[in-house]
Formats: sequence, C-alpha cells, structure tokens
Amino acid sequence: MTGWTVAATYRRPTTRDHGLAMIHYNLHCAACGHDFDDWFGGMADWEARKPDYACPSCGVARVEKALMAPSLGAAKASFAAEPACNPSTCANPGCPMAAGF
Repeated sequence: MTGWTVAATYRRPTTRDHGLAMIHYNLHCAACGHDFDDWFGGMADWEARKPDYACPSCGVARVEKALMAPSLGAAKASFAAEPACNPSTCANPGCPMAAGF
C-alpha cells in the first residue's frame, strides 16, 4: 500500500481489556473483496496476527488494513463571549446589571 495512509480509531481501555487500549481497523480481504472491521490490542497485535488472520467470509488469510478516514473527536461547544455591559447605559430591561440603576 505504498503512498496510502492508514488511519485507525482508538478507544479508552476498559477493565475488560485488562488496561490495554484497543485499536480499530477497517479490513479488506484481497481474495474475495469482503470489507469488515475488528479490534486489536495495538499495531503489534495486528502485525503478529496478520499472517494467520482469515477473512470471516471466505476463510482465506489474505486480509489487509483498508484505507480509513481519521477519527476526529466531537467538536467542543464554543460560546461567544458576552459583550461588556455598562449598567448606566444598558437598554436591556432584563439585564441584572441594569436593575440597580
């Protein structure tokens, strides 16, 4: 896959994972064209399992990582800064700052 970038998504470890972060790969079978995904204990885990990793559709061990888009976290909400309030000139009747003037 020269010239291609393979991205992966990560998730936080759970007690079920025994404290290990898991990596999610989209996979593609070169034998039958089946696309699927699976979780691994990391890149080293994938590399160790790759030679014998068989496609769930055809059973042939010609599975490669598929091209994936990077996983981006959800955008954090950003709030616009409140404009500075001058209580003596505030025209908003609901303004708590103007209530005392």
